[in-house]
Amino acid sequence: MIKRKLFVFSLFTLFLISSCKSTKISEPLWVTDYKAVYNQDEYLTGFAEGSEKLEAKNNAIANLSSYLSTNVQRVTESEYDAVQKTNGQVESEKKVNVHTITTTDLELFALETTEPFYKKSEKKWYCVAFINKNTAWNQYSLNVQAEKDKFYSVYNLAKNEDNPFEKIKLLKSAQKQSEDFTNQLYKLYVFSKEKTNNVYSDDRKLIAEIPSEILKAKKDFSVFVKTNQDNSNLILSTVEQVFTQNDFYITNETSCRYNVFIDIDFNKVIEEELIVFNPIVKVSIQDKKSDDKIIFNYSTKVEQILSYNLSKAKKNTCEKIATKLSEELDIQIAKMFEN
Repeated sequence: MIKRKLFVFSLFTLFLISSCKSTKISEPLWVTDYKAVYNQDEYLTGFAEGSEKLEAKNNAIANLSSYLSTNVQRVTESEYDAVQKTNGQVESEKKVNVHTITTTDLELFALETTEPFYKKSEKKWYCVAFINKNTAWNQYSLNVQAEKDKFYSVYNLAKNEDNPFEKIKLLKSAQKQSEDFTNQLYKLYVFSKEKTNNVYSDDRKLIAEIPSEILKAKKDFSVFVKTNQDNSNLILSTVEQVFTQNDFYITNETSCRYNVFIDIDFNKVIEEELIVFNPIVKVSIQDKKSDDKIIFNYSTKVEQILSYNLSKAKKNTCEKIATKLSEELDIQIAKMFEN
């Protein structure tokens, strides 16, 4: 009887051992060699550990996010270097926006994770966050296409515009809109630079040509400058220089498209024998081919002038006006083309 009980007990023990062996979870290959499972040519990955299951998963996502952010930054810096070296000229003022990819962004990039694995011997959880590059490229290209459509909706208007003033405004607006389009391409490059270039190289080339299109439109923005007050043509030459430095074309009154008029009011007051000027300057631009429509208005005050000599007072006033316009007018002209 005792032998029978011992036999039954032995069978039960063997059964338990066998059951434990059969239910033991084998360690996934990605725990020791995740790059072998998730080929780096096909996947972007983030590997991490944690003391808790959720911690390991979040750390893996954070590592992948950091990796993507770094790669997008490298792409934008590379593009920035390319822009700086265009035609051998360094555009030191050129700025490229670098977008940091957050976990929220990653949801758009076909993010997946492994089921976290607990390694009992180390008392740690392990996880891999991964993105299939091809899937992500196809998915994120929808975002790129949306920005591309916005860009072309403005650019096509510019191409069909004959009025130089409106054309420049639209081209500048398209140039600004292209920044969002280009920034989305930087992210797409991370998934496949070759595929991105194949699909969007013509768009990039077109965007790169916008500055030359603006320059050409500025040549059509021909101006004639005149004023009601001046001393030795100092104000006229100053204003013409401002327009020339901004790549606009100075011509005569007959052939110009736009008249630039500088209206100067000395606001003269006589106090006993002292002459007091409180000058106000107004600059306007009229479009001759659009019924002299005023497309630009700017006014500024100049500091008070005191003198006992009228000729000297006018000379000093014109000098101060010329200085004021040389400092402020180019900024105001730039604003004229902002929508």
